[in-house]
Parts: sequence; C-alpha cells; structure tokens
Amino acid sequence: MKRNRGGVIMSCVLATGLVLSLAAGAAQNPPTDKPVVVTADRAIQELIDINASLAAENLRLTGEVARLRLELDRVTKDRDDLAAFIRDHEAYADNYEQYTLFREKAEREERARLAAEAKLRREEDRLRQQQEREERLRQREPGGSSTEDDVLKKRVETLRRAGYTRVGERAFVGNMGYAYRTETREEIRYSPLIDFWYVDRDEKVLYNEMTVSGSIIHAGSEERHLSVAFAFYDDRGAQIGTTTVRVESARPGTPYPFTATVAMAGNKPFKRYSAWVLYDEPATSPSIPASPAPGSPANPPVEG
Repeated sequence: MKRNRGGVIMSCVLATGLVLSLAAGAAQNPPTDKPVVVTADRAIQELIDINASLAAENLRLTGEVARLRLELDRVTKDRDDLAAFIRDHEAYADNYEQYTLFREKAEREERARLAAEAKLRREEDRLRQQQEREERLRQREPGGSSTEDDVLKKRVETLRRAGYTRVGERAFVGNMGYAYRTETREEIRYSPLIDFWYVDRDEKVLYNEMTVSGSIIHAGSEERHLSVAFAFYDDRGAQIGTTTVRVESARPGTPYPFTATVAMAGNKPFKRYSAWVLYDEPATSPSIPASPAPGSPANPPVEG
C-alpha cells in the first residue's frame, strides 16, 4: 500500500515536470503568421484608381462652379434691372409707364437728329468742294477783269465764307431749314400694373406738306428783281415738290428771308433739291413776270 502511494506521487511529479518543459519550449519558440506580400503592379493599379477618382471629382466640381457662375450672373442682372426699375419708379411714381414711352420717343428723335446732322455735314462738304472747283475754273479763265468784276468777286467770296450757295451769276441762297407737317393723336390708356390712367400722345409726320425757309441775297452793285426756283426729288430722282421765291428790288448785300409751304407728292423725306434763277434783272426793268421762263443755260440748277 505504501509502495503504490509512492509510485503515484512519482508519476505526478514526472507528469508535472513534462508539462513544465513543454511550456518552456513553447515560450521559447512562439508560432509566427505568414507576411502579406504586395506586388508593384497592384500598387500601381491602386494609384491609377485613386487618380481617376480624383479627376472625376475635379470635373464634377468644375461643372458645378461654372453653373454657379452663370446663376450668379443671372441674379446680378435681375438685381440691377430691379434696382433701375425701383429708381425710375421712385422718380416718376405713377407716370413711369408714360415716362418709358417718352424715353423711347426721345431715343428715336435723337437717332433721327444724328442722322440729319450727318447728312448736313455731307451736303456742306459737297458744296464746299463744288465751290472750290468753281474757284479753280475762274482762276484759269484768261483775260483781265474790270473794277466792277473785282468788287463782285470779293462779294462772292464773302458770301461763300458766310455759308451761302451760288445759284446764279449774282444770286445766292443761304442755308435752308425744312419741317414737315405733323399730326398729334391722343389716346387715354390704363396701366393695370401701376393702376394708373394716362394720356398717350403719338405724333405722326405727314410728308405731303413741307415748310421750307431760307434767305436770298445778291452780290451785284445795284438793285435787282430776283426769282429763284426750288425743286425737290426723292431717292429715285423723281421730282416730288417745287416752289418759287420772288424778291422785288433786292438791294445789294441784303439778305431777304423767305418761308414757303410746299405740297409734296411723297410719303417720306426728300433726298435732294436743286435751285436755279428764273429771273434776274435790274430794278429799273419791269416787275417779275407772273410766269417766268426757265433759267437759261448760263444759270444751271444748283443741287443740294
């Protein structure tokens, strides 16, 4: 009995020693995991994927920025238009719509005024060139001149510098003004936008009647009877109106203003005009005939 108990104790001691030795060996040689291997191709592919993703995001953000800029421009324009409307409305109150109509009319009149000024400048340039040509021709003419011719030449030069146009040997016409008859139409209108009644005035130009004004002067040395004809033409060269101005006993160097109403046969402004002397005689001669003959070839029409 004592022998068996000792054997059991010895077996336990041996088993305990074996377990301790195994544990010490396991501590000295711990198990290791297999390392993860990353190849170069895989790394490059990952970089390519990241770059493509960033490029797509950059493209999306660029488009969004462009859209926001367009939206900002639209909002800015709407803001400016609204601010202008508020300023005009505060300045003109309930008359804003009528003010808009007047402003458009004023813009049309300004464009017409600029076009008329440009046309007048062209006509002045043409007349100046024509006068210069006539002066050169006279200087080339042979022979001397008498004292009276010298006086006439000086007066002619003075009148030309003053803006007069020569229409005959002694007769000159100053710058002329033109005005067509107008007809004003008034209509009462209602604006529901601002709850306001206003009077709409529309001015219509009637081209079948024109008033022309200017002045006639002669550069001679004695009183003379003068009669000057004016003819007006459209852009196709057709004569659409004519008038005659008569001056009895015109004194030398004295301008004689005239105003004449001309019945026109067109539906738009005339394009050009011509003027010529019908009658030019000393005041000692009989008065101007009622139906004078057309101008002689020595006094051809002067166009304007």
